[in-house]
Amino acid sequence: MRIVFPTKENMSYISHAASLQEADYLTVLRVRGQNITGVETIKNHSYTSNDELVKEFKANQFGVVVTPDANSLPVHKLKSAGISVYEDEPSQLVLEAFSEFVQDKLIRIY
Repeated sequence: MRIVFPTKENMSYISHAASLQEADYLTVLRVRGQNITGVETIKNHSYTSNDELVKEFKANQFGVVVTPDANSLPVHKLKSAGISVYEDEPSQLVLEAFSEFVQDKLIRIY
């Protein structure tokens, strides 16, 4: 599974989470079970439409998006594309948010 976290920094899983609009990067964790098997950072950019965002996230095989501001995402379109959206605390470290994700402590947005 690939879990994406919009972040301000390019510091792997010690980056701080941000809303998609504020994020300069997308920190992507490759996960197997409860283990991180890889980390990559992608430069974030503006999306011309919600459809473009969903298409790009699906093409990148993101299964989950974790962000402190789920209201800024097209949640229903992402859900229809098979991508789950979870909300974490503002400025939380990616590693902390991932830990809460595997412990089922994050709020799942439907």
